[in-house]
Parts: sequence; C-alpha cells; structure tokens
Amino acid sequence: MAERVWTIQELLTWTTDFFRTRGMETPRLDAEVLLAAVLGRDRMYLYVHFDEPLEPAELATFRGYVKERGAHVPMAYILGRREFMGLSFRVTRDTLIPRPDTEILAQFAVDTLRARAE
Repeated sequence: MAERVWTIQELLTWTTDFFRTRGMETPRLDAEVLLAAVLGRDRMYLYVHFDEPLEPAELATFRGYVKERGAHVPMAYILGRREFMGLSFRVTRDTLIPRPDTEILAQFAVDTLRARAE
C-alpha cells in the first residue's frame, strides 16, 4: 500500500486539531508558523499553495516539530529564534525567552538612559 500524501491543508487541519486537544492557546497559528518554517516560506504561501504535498524530508521535520510543540515546548526553542525589539535572536534551550513585558521594560530603560544623556 502506498504511503499517504499529506498536503499543506491536510497538515494544517490535522495539526490544529492535535494542538487543540493538547490545550494550546493558538493551535492554528502554531501549526502555520511551524509549517511555514519547515518550508522556508511565509504563512501566506500556505494558503496560496494549500494543495501542495510535502516532501518526505519536510514531513519528517514537521512531525518532529509537532511532537515537540505537542509536549508544550516553546515555539522559540523549536524554531531556534525569537524576535525581540525588532531584531531576530538565535535561541537555545539555555536561553530565557523574552516576553512582551520584557520588551516594554527594555524600551523604558533605553528611553530613560537617553533622557539622562541629554
């Protein structure tokens, strides 16, 4: 029997449902971000090419990402990067992941130091 061919749409639907059962706050967004990263494309590509099948290597990588995310591993650790204050930073599992509140605090510190310098 031939192995099933998974399209972008089928993967997004299945993964969204899987993440929902795992209690993820943003199951569809997480599925889209992971699949876009695997394909090296933006999220819009997923909608324009919804019927495109994945290559076996892409599918294997995506399955690994989904397994990790299903175990509640943060997206930044899975993808190895996180945006902070408009810059993209490399992230490892030894890195504290910056939160939106951290960005507000950092901007406050920058603004305060600039004001003192003037």
